[in-house]
Amino acid sequence: MAIPIVSEVRRFDKVDNSPSIRMTDEGFLLARGTFAKVGILRYDMPDGTVRRELVREEDLFAADSIETCALLPVTNGHPQERDGFVYPENCQRLSIGMTGETPTREDGSLVGSIKITSAVGIQAVNDGRQQLSLGYKCEVVMDPGEWNGNQYDGYQRNRRYNHLALVDTARAGADARINLDGDSEMPEDLKLVPVRLDGGLTYQSAPEVAQALAKATADAESLRARLDEANAKLTEQTKRADSAEAKLSDPATVANLVAARLRIERFAAKVLDRATFDGMSNAALITAAVKARHPSAPLDGKSETYLSARFDAMAEDMEEDEKKDEDDEDEEKDDKNCDYKKKDRKKDGMASQRTAANGTKMDGSNSDPVLAAHNRMIDNLRNPKKGA
Repeated sequence: MAIPIVSEVRRFDKVDNSPSIRMTDEGFLLARGTFAKVGILRYDMPDGTVRRELVREEDLFAADSIETCALLPVTNGHPQERDGFVYPENCQRLSIGMTGETPTREDGSLVGSIKITSAVGIQAVNDGRQQLSLGYKCEVVMDPGEWNGNQYDGYQRNRRYNHLALVDTARAGADARINLDGDSEMPEDLKLVPVRLDGGLTYQSAPEVAQALAKATADAESLRARLDEANAKLTEQTKRADSAEAKLSDPATVANLVAARLRIERFAAKVLDRATFDGMSNAALITAAVKARHPSAPLDGKSETYLSARFDAMAEDMEEDEKKDEDDEDEEKDDKNCDYKKKDRKKDGMASQRTAANGTKMDGSNSDPVLAAHNRMIDNLRNPKKGA
């Protein structure tokens, strides 16, 4: 089943009904008349066709619609400016009176009271301008059907009233256009324009509908472009994720990745606190390390390749510093060992001299028998008891 086409339009409908009029003591005019009726309205389209729109009972007497019909400005003819509606900036100039607060339903008609307070308006009524025509906007649903044996092309809904105009019966002139059926009046500048819909269908619509459709189409194109861009990014991210997953399934690749990470952390730890490493990517850790080592280095906007090269250069410098420190330590150890050897040789020399003087070997034995006998004699003299 085809979906009915819905468009918002503005209508200026006249009811063939002269209101009952009386004059107040101040000279104002009070009237009560029919504003609108249930039925089919005919509209002559710019392409020469006639469109029949049904005003259904449920739409005409909808509470939210009737509410907009209360306290409407009354005008002497429909405004011949802008889009034929009354606004705050032109209301004081155009208004000749006001409708009552409580429009009511009488059979199939919407009726209400009117008060004409302007001298121009009073004169117009006295001159015979006594037909009533509502100016309003509504949605037209192009869903054809039959009502009371008569065919219609679509029906109106969501009627929202703007003003009530006094109009002539079947008046035609250069400043206004009267529909051929006499049921509606519309300003000449309120022309319908063609709107091309999807599928090649061209539809006549009010200018504001065409503008709204153009904006909606542009918004849809913008959203479609943004969606395509998002889908492209998603596809790229998916490819990267798949590639990463494939790499992680290879033990050799995992080992290389771990080794690369350990290398980065080893050198980064020389200039950064290890407690900050968690959650940092390799690129972020490399950038932070290089920045800490070279605070004035211009790294903003640099590629990962550039940052990796800077980090490798920094790591080489650190390795050279480490090697130099190790060489210095080895040299210091060599110097200390040399000192120890000198001291040992000196001790050995002194021991040899004492041995030569005493005739005693390092193990306590005497090498010279004569000297040994002499030493025993002296020992006996010092210790008589020992020799006894």
